[in-house]
Amino acid sequence: ALGGWDGAGTEAEGYLLGLLVGDGTLKSDKAVISVWAPELKAVGNGAVVYAQTGAGGIVQAAEAAAATLAHRVDFCGFQRPIAGRGEARMVSGAVRRLAHEMGMRPGHKTLTPAMEKASSAFAAGLLRGLFDADGSVQGTQASGVNVRLSQSDLPLLQTVQRMLLRLGIASTIYQNRRLAQERLMPDGRGGLKLYQTQAQHELIISGDNLRIYIERIGFADTAKAERLEQTLGAYSRSLKRERFTATVESLSEDGFEEVFDVTVADVHAFDANGLYVHNCGEEPLPPYGCCDLGPIILTRFVRHPFGVDGEPLFDFEAFEASVATQVRALDNVLEVTFWPLPQQQAESAAKRRIGVGFTGLGNALAMLCLRYDAPEGRDMAARIAVRLRDAAYAASVALAQEKGAFPKFDADGYLASGTFASRLPPALQQLIRAHGIRNSHLLSIAPTGTVSLAFADNASNGIEPPFSWMYRRHKREADGSRSEYAVEDHAWRLYRELGGDVNALPDYFVSALEMTASSHIAMMEAVQPFIDTAISKTVNVPVECAYDDFKSLYHQAWRARLKGLATYRPNAILGAVLQTHASPETATRPATGASAAALPVDPMRTVIESRPKGALSAIVEKVEYWTQEGHQRLYLVVSFLPVPAASGAGTVERAIEFFMPVGQSGASQQWITSSMRMLSLAARGGFLERALSDMRKVAWDRGPVRLGTYEKADGTHVPMWHDSEVAAIAYALQHLIARRASQPSASAPPPEPTAAQAAEAGLAPPVMAGKKCGECGAHAVIRKDGCDYCTQCGQLGTCG
Repeated sequence: ALGGWDGAGTEAEGYLLGLLVGDGTLKSDKAVISVWAPELKAVGNGAVVYAQTGAGGIVQAAEAAAATLAHRVDFCGFQRPIAGRGEARMVSGAVRRLAHEMGMRPGHKTLTPAMEKASSAFAAGLLRGLFDADGSVQGTQASGVNVRLSQSDLPLLQTVQRMLLRLGIASTIYQNRRLAQERLMPDGRGGLKLYQTQAQHELIISGDNLRIYIERIGFADTAKAERLEQTLGAYSRSLKRERFTATVESLSEDGFEEVFDVTVADVHAFDANGLYVHNCGEEPLPPYGCCDLGPIILTRFVRHPFGVDGEPLFDFEAFEASVATQVRALDNVLEVTFWPLPQQQAESAAKRRIGVGFTGLGNALAMLCLRYDAPEGRDMAARIAVRLRDAAYAASVALAQEKGAFPKFDADGYLASGTFASRLPPALQQLIRAHGIRNSHLLSIAPTGTVSLAFADNASNGIEPPFSWMYRRHKREADGSRSEYAVEDHAWRLYRELGGDVNALPDYFVSALEMTASSHIAMMEAVQPFIDTAISKTVNVPVECAYDDFKSLYHQAWRARLKGLATYRPNAILGAVLQTHASPETATRPATGASAAALPVDPMRTVIESRPKGALSAIVEKVEYWTQEGHQRLYLVVSFLPVPAASGAGTVERAIEFFMPVGQSGASQQWITSSMRMLSLAARGGFLERALSDMRKVAWDRGPVRLGTYEKADGTHVPMWHDSEVAAIAYALQHLIARRASQPSASAPPPEPTAAQAAEAGLAPPVMAGKKCGECGAHAVIRKDGCDYCTQCGQLGTCG
């Protein structure tokens, strides 16, 4: 799907500079491009005749590229070959100018940062010229064919490797293929002489990267191009698929630097090194792609659960019929959906991506008397996934016969070696080739939490095992309040209703908290090969899990070729969405009035209410800003409370109280006081950053407000504008809190606040009313020791 990218340079310019770097000379007044071939030695000083060799293709391509530049009138392309050297030269001032524009200089003839940042067309031309000059095609079908580039300049090879990778071609660099040594070499006078040679390194392209190399770069050297095409054409097996993975050789500590939270509020996405990443583990999507998901409830297909009235079995025939119906239903959803953006509709119509999945696997296995974390349980899960896959793909082929294949369908590409469809049964592949398929992607195992609660009698979610047989579920309501629900697991309750003793459960009743993290991953590994997108899976990690054990989970998942994995470790500050040890008699919703004591306790509130008596550490900061009405100033006071760190070691400071003393009265005063109190409540509830972010979005009709500056790339500072005074205040508070967090915690207790700080922080009795202060605006100016003194900000006024 690579479409290339814009930038400086053309393909022709890139090709000329690639030849220059590989086999050329850059001088102060000209550039010399050389083409070498043994056959050219026989030409001598006669007419300019090029033998029909690979070099002839290079000469032709170079002259065509040179024709795109502006040359002097005496430029005549390649000169006649030099007698006895097998070398033809093209001398050009235009190529020299181009090289200078791209950062090359005499003595510095290499790939430059400017070249690496140029257009995709320039990159393809540059690499073609470099491989024409210094590359080779080696190997056979038996030993493996590859394209090689040898250089003594290792940084140049590393730049080539990055440029190839950006074009979708992975390569490997082998360092010191030939060590630095003294070698006998021609001395230019017909004899030999010892010369000190540098170490030689080699870049190698192999596997199915060769196919991409031919498509996007290729050779102008006709001999190299013909050898590569013929060798690959004789291959009887598929080229080894490139997985685009890299093994980390070593890690070393590199110090500390300031980093920033890049999560985009309200859209559940973040910036991962320039890539837009959405928090959606089960369905990796292209731009403007959609999640059209629908799970099948597996517990409804278990016959004779727990073996009470016969041997338990899974009704695969009924399951496959439901899968076929679900494929048709989800395909219809694409038709009736109102798409907010035309790009979304176009993306959906082009591929018709859907996601049939399942939920209740953990409960279904228990009802079949199989342990989730045992090989028998994983085998059954794999059997269900295989039947899900085959039924869904067969139904989509039938839909294609009825309504047509998805518009981007191409049988050869869709069934090519290495694709998911290439692993389907041969009969299904033949049907797809003959009739096409309605949906490009069909399978996805989502979390299905809401589906489980609302439609499946609280069966276990998705691919998950049961969390617990009885537990408490916390839910945030629309008004921001939290409710608690007592929940009973579907299989557990069914076992009880069928006469089972829930106080002595069989061993196949195993919950998520009773199995190892490796068992969770093993289940994903069993099912993932049969799911064309991915699986949403959470591994519950106990609080006491060691970091090295935690880290090994992701290594294990990567080695198992899983596409995604989430881990969850509860902590005392944030709590947990699910908690065990609920009893069936627990109220399903928190009551009010006399029953209010049964409400769940917010861990943050516990810390606040149990804080030691006395003053809090606080910051008082004067904020100056400019509006259309001129220069304004105000004071912000933020108090901080030490709370236990999430890691369990030590404490961290949390902003907890906000105050903004002003000298105005009436509506302004009450709204300011209300805003500060609401921020204090937000801090206690744990969503302070969300509240400040919302304040940053507030606008007014009096024009922008200037507060603060930001640094440009050139190091200069320019003013920062905000949409309103409220937005400016929120920005100032965010930076005040960020600066506080970056300061190292002091072991000694905080210093006693001044009288003014204590008054502003609300830690002292209210100050008596006085004259209006010209600095902070508060009516708090009194006469002290013969001088006007503001008890709010500490400003000294006129003295007697």
